[in-house]
Amino acid sequence: MRFQILLLVAISIAVIGAGTCWAAVEDSVQQSNDSHRQFRFEGAGSGRGAKKDGTPISFDRYKAQDGVVVVLNIESYKTSDQASAALEKLAGTLGATIHRGVKRDWKGHIIGQRIQMVEQRPKRLHTVAWVSQSTVTVLRSRSLEHILDFEQQTFPAVPPTVHLTPKG
Repeated sequence: MRFQILLLVAISIAVIGAGTCWAAVEDSVQQSNDSHRQFRFEGAGSGRGAKKDGTPISFDRYKAQDGVVVVLNIESYKTSDQASAALEKLAGTLGATIHRGVKRDWKGHIIGQRIQMVEQRPKRLHTVAWVSQSTVTVLRSRSLEHILDFEQQTFPAVPPTVHLTPKG
């Protein structure tokens, strides 16, 4: 009987402690995300359509408080091979590729190939794009700083630093 009571007390302490730790993790993650945020973005329009080849595409425009716009396009393909080919085609049709690597999720797992490019049209246009399974995600803006900040806020690639401290 004494063992059962001690076990019940130990389990209760563990559950209460886990709740405290979880709350600390949530607070820390929010603080970490806020500390990396440079710009606040608001939706400025969205829609759906299809590319010339019939590939479904959705698009959203986001405007930062300083007026800079970031455009998000998500292209949905039937297979991951088609998505990878579309990313390569995009890289070939745009300007210089600045960086080629992998896109990671917030846990650090690789989700696909990622490219960062800049077009020298009449005005400089930055593009960051990556493949995730059968989709290609494309971010475009005149400001690379805005794209990278938007990417980190919307599709975090780096796990936030977590400090486990009890609330109170």
